[in-house]
Amino acid sequence: MIEQALHIAEAVTDIPGFLETANYLRNKSDRLSQQEFTVALFGAFSAGKSSFSNALIGDRILPVSPNPTTAAINRIRPLSSGKEDRTADVHLKSVKQMTEDVAFSFEKLGIPILSLEEAFRKSEEVLKRELEDESLHIHKTFIRAFEKGYPVYGEKLGTTVNVEESEFTRFVAEEERSCFVDSIDLFIDCALTRQGITLVDTPGADSINARHTDVAFDYIRNADAILFITYYNHAFARADREFLIQLGRVKDAFELDKMFFVVNAIDLASNDEEAEAVKSFVEQELTSFGIRHPRVHGISSLQALEAKLSGQQDPFMQEFESHFERFLKDDLKGLAVQALQEEAEKTVNRLATLIERTELNQSRKAERMLELDRFEQEIRAHFSHGFAEVIRKASTNELNELVYYILQRVFLCFGDFFKEGYSPSTFANYPADKALSMSLAETVQMVGFDLTQELKVTNLRMLNFMNKQLKERQRSEVRFLGEKDSSISPSPYETEDKEMLSFATPYENPAVYKDVNRLFKNQKSFFERGDRLVLRDQLEERLKQDASIYLGKEKERLEFWADQWIEAEAEGLRLHLLKQSIQQIESERSLLQDTEQLDEWRTVYKQIR
Repeated sequence: MIEQALHIAEAVTDIPGFLETANYLRNKSDRLSQQEFTVALFGAFSAGKSSFSNALIGDRILPVSPNPTTAAINRIRPLSSGKEDRTADVHLKSVKQMTEDVAFSFEKLGIPILSLEEAFRKSEEVLKRELEDESLHIHKTFIRAFEKGYPVYGEKLGTTVNVEESEFTRFVAEEERSCFVDSIDLFIDCALTRQGITLVDTPGADSINARHTDVAFDYIRNADAILFITYYNHAFARADREFLIQLGRVKDAFELDKMFFVVNAIDLASNDEEAEAVKSFVEQELTSFGIRHPRVHGISSLQALEAKLSGQQDPFMQEFESHFERFLKDDLKGLAVQALQEEAEKTVNRLATLIERTELNQSRKAERMLELDRFEQEIRAHFSHGFAEVIRKASTNELNELVYYILQRVFLCFGDFFKEGYSPSTFANYPADKALSMSLAETVQMVGFDLTQELKVTNLRMLNFMNKQLKERQRSEVRFLGEKDSSISPSPYETEDKEMLSFATPYENPAVYKDVNRLFKNQKSFFERGDRLVLRDQLEERLKQDASIYLGKEKERLEFWADQWIEAEAEGLRLHLLKQSIQQIESERSLLQDTEQLDEWRTVYKQIR
């Protein structure tokens, strides 16, 4: 199909009015022939993402990271110009990024810092502290790694270091190195990358920088495929659940279902029935998170890797890879091939119509020239006004409805957030004051996180909605032009990619709500006599009021963002349709004025039909 489209493009390039169409066919063909796929790997720490990646690659490339304290992204890429096999570009964090990450961990331990130098000076003091809260040890581990590595990597922040495979391994596995890394591009020549696949190994949802959710969402949005790895018989942790709920929110926003779910270490099952039972359980859990009809596969990454290294095929891995490759080839690439084929056929048909029309109009050339003049005037008048207002009205209604339901959905889950935040185990392990403070912060954080995730999905849904509106407008305008004159058929208009918004939590300081904790008398009264319900209701009301104000402000940001997109793209579509319509009218005029071209065009048509 690519060769055919390029052949048609080359043949019609010099025909007046066909240059834009020829360029479109060339661009689409080039993109398709050079098509690369980004496959994003998600999963909690210890789910076996690294071993699964190695099984896909067919070699022991990625080391297993010993601690879930870093948020570096590892991209396994195909070889490119100037990049040797098994070398890596290690991109170190900028000073700003590193300062934010270090300050975050210091703040969690109760010590504010303003610079990396100050953090380095205070590290020893922090590391000597005894921690009551077990969940804070991850921050202590991060600070220990920072203290150890800062003398070596402090001056290298913001740079890219090219290293051999052995050094790459150390940057992944050694905390005093990995905590300074933003991302790594590892160049590998293997069967996977030769298909144009870049495998992105993302940080676990429970890593120290899980707060960097914009990066994860960008990969959810832009990746061609998403693989979520969970470990056999491991319950989903809260970080997993939050991420999977996010996947459930966005799944229907994509044109294709691009999500695959893998249960790793399926060989731990004692028999096939047990393995199927575990996969069924995972499928039910995913469905409860809003992920309808999930594709769940069971594999053993260790067995799969051993099989590949010995030149054999593991049956579980073979089944997964077969389904996955079919998705990449038939679903992803198939859509692009179909669009290219349709445009190529349309180009051939338009040339045929133009030749036939010219032959019929040779005896009434003067009359046809007048018709074309009137048609051009009509087109210029028709496209003198843009489409922005119509699209804007529909988009405003859509945004109002989407934001309206956010508040309802988030606070429908408030009871679950409160139950998890104010859990009896917290009060059993800490003094009442400490437990109340921790429970409040935890509950407020969960509500705030849910609100920001809902807004990100709303942002994506708005972009999809506006694109759909614009495409529908284009179809309507092309129908209008075709009804006026069947020889007019503009090529599709393609929108520019637009950067998505970022959303901060509405609850920057949970302590603002600490007065609700005064309702706590003692554990017995709180958990057995229903005092917690009074506290829950008061906290919910306070948070809901602030969330409502927050959503109102964020809706204004989304409206402005959407308006900018609509203005730019609606105008782009108007100019595109006007330009191509006039060019195609000029094409027929040229042929009527110089009928010697007709034989040339007939020859071109014979070559491409």
